[in-house]
Amino acid sequence: MIWSPLDLRSAVFLIAVGNALAATGLTLYRGVTGVSRTYIAARVCQSAGWLLIWQIGNAPLWLNFLVANVVLQFGFALEALAVLSVTRRRPRVEIFYAIWFAVIVAGTAGRYFMPFTAAELNQVNIEASLYAMVTFAVPAALKGRGAAGSRFKRVLAVLYAVFSLSLLARIVMLLSAREPVPLFAPNLVQTFLFVTVFAVLLFATLAYVLLLTERTVQYLQASEESYRVLADDVSVLNQRLREEAIRDPLTGLLNRRYLQESLARDAAIALRSGLPLLVAMLDVDGFKEVNDRGGHEAGDALLCEIARQLSSQVRSSDLACRMGGDEFLVVLRSADPPAALALCERWRASLPGAVTVSIGLAVYRAGEETIEETVRRADAALYEAKRMGRNRVVLADAVAASERAVS
Repeated sequence: MIWSPLDLRSAVFLIAVGNALAATGLTLYRGVTGVSRTYIAARVCQSAGWLLIWQIGNAPLWLNFLVANVVLQFGFALEALAVLSVTRRRPRVEIFYAIWFAVIVAGTAGRYFMPFTAAELNQVNIEASLYAMVTFAVPAALKGRGAAGSRFKRVLAVLYAVFSLSLLARIVMLLSAREPVPLFAPNLVQTFLFVTVFAVLLFATLAYVLLLTERTVQYLQASEESYRVLADDVSVLNQRLREEAIRDPLTGLLNRRYLQESLARDAAIALRSGLPLLVAMLDVDGFKEVNDRGGHEAGDALLCEIARQLSSQVRSSDLACRMGGDEFLVVLRSADPPAALALCERWRASLPGAVTVSIGLAVYRAGEETIEETVRRADAALYEAKRMGRNRVVLADAVAASERAVS
């Protein structure tokens, strides 16, 4: 002999013990591995089935044949179903295995209740091998389909394919045999079959656990990516809310709320640096008449046009805001009074058609007054421009000098 026959009865016992140990280990570490109860139940059933087969000749036929085959085939079906359901439930596959197991039970029970002769032993073993081959051919085909996918899926597909082929080889051997071939007959085909069973137990269990681990890692990576996208969306939303909170919804200019925060910072910088800081207040002349003639739509359109002109005319260092109604405020940073007056005159001259504005301008007196007082002086200069006939720019210092001269 080129090869030494394996004690197949001992091999079956080892397979039964291996399944029991696998079921125990997977149960103890189920929280870590994430193995399904279905897969653990499959290993338990296979362990019980192989133990009953190991006792062939030492126990009643109904136990060695009927119960052993039904339990073992049920374990095979559970394993296939658990492996195929790693990523998602497969209702059609579940229905297939439910029907297929009913066929197995009916066929096995039929053989038991219609006693078979020794001459029919090969036919009985052919049927049992055929049941198992079909059971594992399905996951072999489905897991191996396509070039893409997990390498552990491909390992499972190869293992189940080899197991199915070993069962097919046994069927061919039994069909060609002239004499009954006992289950534990130590020939090459049956030895290869039981070696394959042990390899599937060992390597398929390992591949299944690694497949679950890979799925968990992919899930965590996808969750991390989802959280990152969500965080980006929240950041964008916060930025949008921030913009909406500080922008005037009609004109798009910065609003009074933002102005109050910015003026305090600008005043502090001007106080430390000694750089000039001016505040210009603008008011649309005859705005009430515009609303009366054209309605609020015309008034809104005019305010938007003025805002657009201001945005295009102010320097990048300046700050244009809408105070409310038809009043606007511009903060002029690092501009001396003559330059600021020239800028205000340019704004006034840039307005379309017969639209005019009155502008009051005030210089922030750092260390002598608060920025709020500067805004009030600019507002007073604006009202002086209105009193003087509108459509002009008035400097608050000139107003103060005029008042002192009058007194």
